[in-house]
Amino acid sequence: MLERPHGVLTGVKIALLLLVVSVESQAASFVVPPDRIMVEQAEVIVVGSALASRTELTADNWIITVTTFSLEEVLKGGITAETIEIVEPGGTYGKRSTIIPGVPRFEDGERYALFLIRPAENWMVLNLVLGKFSFVSDVNGRRLAVRDEDEVIGWSSDGKTHRESRREADRFLNFLRGSRNGGPARDDYFVPRSPLIPTRKRGLIPFTHAIGTPKSYTTINDGVDLGSRWNGFPVSFTSVGANTAGETAINAGMASWNNHATSNVVYAYAGADPGGHTGGLRTADGANTVLFEQNLVVRHGVAGFSCGGSSWGGLIGLGGISANGPNHAGPGGTFNTTTEADVELNQGTSTCAPLITPGDFKTALAHELGHTLGFRHTNYTRDGGITDCTTDPALDCSSSAVMNSTIPLGLDAALQTWDSTAVGLVYPTPATPPPAPPTGVTATATTSTNVAVSWIASATATSYQVYRRDPGGTFTLVASPVGTSQNNTTSANTAYLYMVKAVNAGGPSGGSLSDLATTVIFTNDPLTSGIVVQAIHLTQLRTAVNAVRLLAALGSLPFTET
Repeated sequence: MLERPHGVLTGVKIALLLLVVSVESQAASFVVPPDRIMVEQAEVIVVGSALASRTELTADNWIITVTTFSLEEVLKGGITAETIEIVEPGGTYGKRSTIIPGVPRFEDGERYALFLIRPAENWMVLNLVLGKFSFVSDVNGRRLAVRDEDEVIGWSSDGKTHRESRREADRFLNFLRGSRNGGPARDDYFVPRSPLIPTRKRGLIPFTHAIGTPKSYTTINDGVDLGSRWNGFPVSFTSVGANTAGETAINAGMASWNNHATSNVVYAYAGADPGGHTGGLRTADGANTVLFEQNLVVRHGVAGFSCGGSSWGGLIGLGGISANGPNHAGPGGTFNTTTEADVELNQGTSTCAPLITPGDFKTALAHELGHTLGFRHTNYTRDGGITDCTTDPALDCSSSAVMNSTIPLGLDAALQTWDSTAVGLVYPTPATPPPAPPTGVTATATTSTNVAVSWIASATATSYQVYRRDPGGTFTLVASPVGTSQNNTTSANTAYLYMVKAVNAGGPSGGSLSDLATTVIFTNDPLTSGIVVQAIHLTQLRTAVNAVRLLAALGSLPFTET
């Protein structure tokens, strides 16, 4: 079974210093109906998480805010889609700002219970902020569903001044489930007011769970319990459509995981894909790739990343495991074996300066590469959905890690405590450290169909692995000698790259520096003083140049006789 791909989201609202109008502090006034009346009035009641918000201008020049929600549960109504868009009036568009008191607003990545109506073609929250409930905790450890209390000002239906009550979340949701068809359902969910736990972001809970088992840091990959991990390194990735910012982010993201002191992760960036490996997460195509500027509307039904105006945000990308092999024994138990993984980055991300400049694009790449290592989101459970991590006491949870579902800003791809714990447990350094990579690797074509490869021995190596990269391919194991040399059968007039790893009981080393061999056998090799340059010399040189170009995926050059 393949792992569900994961995405990372970010959305940053930039405060404007200059607004079109000066707006004083205002609030809306309500006559607050009982919850049963709200249930009757709502067409749909859902629990879901805000993915991203954007502002638009309507045909008649009104500003609206559109928020995409991922649905966790439909408590009332017949919605079957996994995502919906909720439209509310007002917002900031360019240098214009329309502020309407009492209109609900949402934070990316946060979870809400929403009472919805559809008066025209768009879904809207019933009775403005009265139909919006956030999930928080108080100092007594209770999980609560609360309205935006500072905006709910008015009277109860009995004419008395309204004092907003707090609801115990699970009992409130059970009430909504029971009353959606007219009841019966008990409204015994109101609790005394206690101070709410202050959080950096509304709806996020300080997580205090203990360190879990290695598999608890991974996403379930077999539908039951197993996570997935690589069973050997290095693992090489190529890129499709990467600009300078993209390549910088790949290298930074890989370095974050590679440089952990007690982990054996070795991710290597092999440059631009030689061609044909564009399947991404949709299909296994035999290569690990990072694809930039992908049309995720076509691929996954996700809108392009918004960058411009007064706000930016949206889905940055998706990362995950595209193919698995047989299970293997890993730290703390059995794991699926990852054999291919891919990352897809949304359109507009690799050119969005507000995302790139502070290093948040690097963090996003580190996050998606973390999914290719098998890691789950820090704030959700292992099933790949959006169930709050704190509901499972066996899990270590965090709201401020690279692997959080909404990336914390300003990390510049630096691993946080959860990330460091995860990579150290799932990919621990072996008791016997692997040897250092071989040095002095030399590849020389001795005939048109043979390349001799040699290298300097690594101190603790017991054997070696010779890898070859063919034109249009990736590095593939071609031999496992005990000594420090190996002959390799080749095709004529072809260029190859060779890389060697040293092996011992701790596993293989990282790859050596690669060396080029071209199986074009030159007449009069080497050319020395006194030899007359002939047409055959030029033909052979042209053949060698094009062989190397094909290896680098540059295509052959035509030559004109002079």
